[in-house]
Amino acid sequence: MKDALSAGTMEGAFASSIRRLKNVFEAIETFLAKISRVLQRGTGLIICAGGLGALIGWLLVTVRPDPLGTAWSLGVWLVVIGAFILIVGILALATQYILRIGMIGQYGIIIFLLGALVLMAGALAVDLFILPWIARLFAQFPNLGSVLQSGYNTVQNGVNGTTSTIVNTGSDICNKIANPFGGNNPCPTSSAPVVPSQNVPSLSVDDVLARIGLPPISTLGALGVIFLSGAPLAPGCLLVGIAFLLAGVRPRSALFLLIVAALLNLGGQFLLHIAFLGPFLGVLLYLALAWFGFTLWSPWKLPRLG
Repeated sequence: MKDALSAGTMEGAFASSIRRLKNVFEAIETFLAKISRVLQRGTGLIICAGGLGALIGWLLVTVRPDPLGTAWSLGVWLVVIGAFILIVGILALATQYILRIGMIGQYGIIIFLLGALVLMAGALAVDLFILPWIARLFAQFPNLGSVLQSGYNTVQNGVNGTTSTIVNTGSDICNKIANPFGGNNPCPTSSAPVVPSQNVPSLSVDDVLARIGLPPISTLGALGVIFLSGAPLAPGCLLVGIAFLLAGVRPRSALFLLIVAALLNLGGQFLLHIAFLGPFLGVLLYLALAWFGFTLWSPWKLPRLG
């Protein structure tokens, strides 16, 4: 009887220990789930901030397309800073799903990172330096051909006058040395070299750019639009959206919107000659990124891990 009671007591103690361990593990799981939700909400806030920053910058550049204006510089900087913030947010979200995103996600993260770096470098070089420099140059010299022609004529007259004076002075000195007592043996004369008159070919913007190794202004303008509209981000957004969709990131509707926006942005780059299409492509992609981040952060629609 005592052995039976002892065995029952041990079984009860063991069951009680199991229940306590279960409660501990459930508490740990609940705590980790809360931490995960907090991290996801923080990540969503970062992505939303990056998308909104880039969106506002793109709208400023679109509304005030003056490379010499303050709005242009501010817009370019907002796009660049927004792209950097998006890098941080997307990398943070990918880290939370590192075991689920698979090869598509890994390649997508790499392509997104490279695209963001290309966007930032291209926007800073083309939109913040080259285009304002060109606009400033031709604002100061609206008729560069006339300026160059006038400069050439001034140099020509100066050189011809100087060489003529030197030759005449040399002849006078030679005559005085050769005929110190008024003889009649003049020094041989030589004609002064003359810089011929000619018309300087008129230079266009593209001519000046070609001389310094830059592409035509139309190409630079197209590159500026491509960089600022988020085209370098589009391939990475497409792959990242698919990877997060397969990894179970919620909500799916925001990911579908991101995938569609990335596809339209990629395809629309071949139709930039349509006036309204360029601004629309940038707005759609940045808005999709901002909305995706907002849905991750949204307190009334928390993402699920499963």
